[in-house]
Amino acid sequence: MAATGILSDFVAAAGPVPDESRAVAELSRLDTLCAAAAGTHTPSGATIGAFADELGTAHGPWLAWRTSALAGASGMDDTAAFGAAGAPVWGALCAAAGTDEPGTAGLDAFAIGVHAASALWRASRYREAERGFAGTSVFGTVAAAVACAVLFGHDQARVTATLAVAASSAGGLIANHGTTAALTHAGNAARDGLVAARLAEGGYHGATDVLESRQGFGEAFAGLSRAGFDDLETLLHQPIRLGSAVRTKLVPGHVDQQRVVRAAHELARHGVVRRFTVVGVPAASEGSRFDVPATVDEALLSLRYALACVLRDGGPALGDLTEERVADPLVRKAMDHVRVDLSPRWRPEDAEARTVLAEYADGTTRGVDIAELPVTASAVEVAGKWRSAREFVADGTLDTYIDRMDQCSTVKL
Repeated sequence: MAATGILSDFVAAAGPVPDESRAVAELSRLDTLCAAAAGTHTPSGATIGAFADELGTAHGPWLAWRTSALAGASGMDDTAAFGAAGAPVWGALCAAAGTDEPGTAGLDAFAIGVHAASALWRASRYREAERGFAGTSVFGTVAAAVACAVLFGHDQARVTATLAVAASSAGGLIANHGTTAALTHAGNAARDGLVAARLAEGGYHGATDVLESRQGFGEAFAGLSRAGFDDLETLLHQPIRLGSAVRTKLVPGHVDQQRVVRAAHELARHGVVRRFTVVGVPAASEGSRFDVPATVDEALLSLRYALACVLRDGGPALGDLTEERVADPLVRKAMDHVRVDLSPRWRPEDAEARTVLAEYADGTTRGVDIAELPVTASAVEVAGKWRSAREFVADGTLDTYIDRMDQCSTVKL
């Protein structure tokens, strides 16, 4: 059987997921909703909110777009292997269900959507740096579409139609990474995934071989040599374990920065740090490295900026995602005390920094190898992250979500 049939059959037949994966899905839901609430307090988020208000749509696809784009604006949204996870998928699911709490059915739909998109991403051997399309836009759209199809109870034929419609909507450009235009990637993925599932429900249809066909999804996004999706069936039928698939952030910024910043926090506890040196390749995305920021948006994604915030006042935090903060001369000065040593030649397997070194005011040095540090934040850490954000998001919207996170922290993930 070809790839489209394999994926459609899997989605239509997918059953309940393990409780451990439901717990991860629930934490992702709460984290995403907090991220969306926080996003409204950022400059780029204010524009998103104003545009959504102008549209006058408080539900449906444009609500999905609003929630997802706002979550991205906070810099706190979680990720999977292919790109943003919680923002596009929960944005679509909550809008589809008409509630922020779609229950167990929503948790299962999220898990299946992320699992399916991750399997497709791996089977395609996708390299966004080579193809130029953002993984969030390509596979996030698939994840949102699959999740909505599961929530709606689509049969195999309607799942196939959902995939066909979603495939025609996928694609956002890597060239926009590091700019506010990139916030539309998750928003469009959520909106278009929901639209695809709704149109399929209403009888729309498309190519029944959309993944593997000539000029189809595989050729367009993965190249002719990768359009076969040879391992797709095997990958789909592996156990659904979200604990290793969804990466929840400890601080704002790109997921590849999280362990580096965690190491910097650990080093800062041992004394007054005068300089950080990062040895390795700090990649902001596959094939994209942000070393010296040239614009405000690039600075927000910059590893040097993130570590400068640690030097200055223990950040980065939500309050750092403002133009005023980026322009702060004290933060800019602190950036002079962050050194990044890049590998001579970038390779995909070197896409993350290896060691963080600290030089202290007393002349001593200390280093941390990040390989053993957690990639994702725990439920306790996520709740703590949002407690710290209440000063920035002071309208009380975070409190209920934080209480639920405290309950999640009692579940072993």
